[in-house]
Amino acid sequence: PKTRSRGSTATFTGARISNAANGYTFSAQATRVGSTATDAIDAGFNVTASTFAFSAMPDRVSGTPFNLTVTAKDNNGLDAENFTSSIDVNAAATGGSNFVGGTKTVAAVSGAASFLGVQLTNAANAYRVTATGGGLNVDSSAFNVVFSTLTVGAVAAVRSGDPFNIQVDARDANGTLAENFGSTLSNGNDLTLANLQAAVVAN
Repeated sequence: PKTRSRGSTATFTGARISNAANGYTFSAQATRVGSTATDAIDAGFNVTASTFAFSAMPDRVSGTPFNLTVTAKDNNGLDAENFTSSIDVNAAATGGSNFVGGTKTVAAVSGAASFLGVQLTNAANAYRVTATGGGLNVDSSAFNVVFSTLTVGAVAAVRSGDPFNIQVDARDANGTLAENFGSTLSNGNDLTLANLQAAVVAN
């Protein structure tokens, strides 16, 4: 830190502590005629987390429960073990919706909060989870929620050799059309109709 003296006061500016912990103290020393004077801070202070880190965020199947861990981190990227506030998580995407299952508010233990059995039922791309707590508000990386079922439409009797159409719908856990079906996922799996296989069973 920089020191600025004015009269009988010295001000230290730009001091930083990167390691989150409780009960920090410091002392001041100054030389005087024939001796050194020392004075400790009257009360300890805490250094808190600077961000949140999320567990892996792969693409998810609509309606399938999954677990999520949010960990408070200090400026060194280490776990802020003194973080014990409650953390809220919410998910959002264009055309998507928030969590419908599991607990969305959990008190952190030694800096980490685990959210069990959360679910997203509305298929959409570029979901992000926002974690809020202890004065922090942090977004996760983007991930996709994909269809859960394929529905093949009924086919009327056709004459041998005549062309006919087959409709296949990709639906999410809500039973609604998965509008992101046919897009390329962040994990490289292509959901285009070209990858569908049709099997004909005849008696």
